[in-house]
Amino acid sequence: MQTTEELNKEYELICADLTEQQVQFLNSRKTVSTDAEAVEQVGVTRQAVWKWKKDARFAEAYELATTVVPDPRVQLAIPEETRQDIIKGQIDSIAYYLPKVVEENIRLSLYAERESDRLTATKMLYQVLGFSAADAMPTAAQNKVFIAIMNLMGPQIQAEADKRGVNLKDVIDVPYTELEGGDDEDA
Repeated sequence: MQTTEELNKEYELICADLTEQQVQFLNSRKTVSTDAEAVEQVGVTRQAVWKWKKDARFAEAYELATTVVPDPRVQLAIPEETRQDIIKGQIDSIAYYLPKVVEENIRLSLYAERESDRLTATKMLYQVLGFSAADAMPTAAQNKVFIAIMNLMGPQIQAEADKRGVNLKDVIDVPYTELEGGDDEDA
């Protein structure tokens, strides 16, 4: 892990390539807890910051500006049993909400009114499954991958539900049918 001094040096080197407004935003962001507060302080738009984050150099500087380096002199003394209880509680919470999240994400991927919402939901599914390069994939290939994912997930979700004694009709009210398609051409 890098020291605070090393991170600051790296941050300054990257900032040399950025605009003055970007550097002002990043310096402000280091002192506040949210982008919204930094936007307000500097007087830029949230859309501008969103566009900046797509630039690799800015994204790297942003990550450095928002990285909290723990002080190695401070150690938390949490008993192992308490730590395990905390972790178990977090996992149980995630497990409780996961079916609802997956259902909503699949619903949005298939039926959202706006195309951008469908694409965003689909990209989130790709990211969760480890396809971080979905942006580089042509739309026709993304559709084929998405359909393959849905066809694979349906039986797996059903098998897991059967194992746990959960009736999927109580959770997801859309019947499972194998999807076809994904052969559309990019315009």
